[in-house]
Amino acid sequence: MDSSGTIEYWTKMIERHPKEAEYYFERGRLHYRNNDFGEAINDFNRALELDPGHTAARQMWEMAQAIFNFRNFDLYNP
Repeated sequence: MDSSGTIEYWTKMIERHPKEAEYYFERGRLHYRNNDFGEAINDFNRALELDPGHTAARQMWEMAQAIFNFRNFDLYNP
């Protein structure tokens, strides 16, 4: 597997370049794929702070937020 497909890789890239929205977006996508929606939302939020026009980050944030909200409602409000 290509190392750029790991959360660790993108975390290191973010540490080196903390103002690069695309790196947060890529790490967020990996969190999303791993069903870690809270971490994904955090990364998409940071990407949007750095680049408010990042359309893909906005779309992924909306999807992750919807899933996160549904799961929390489902778990805590039977």
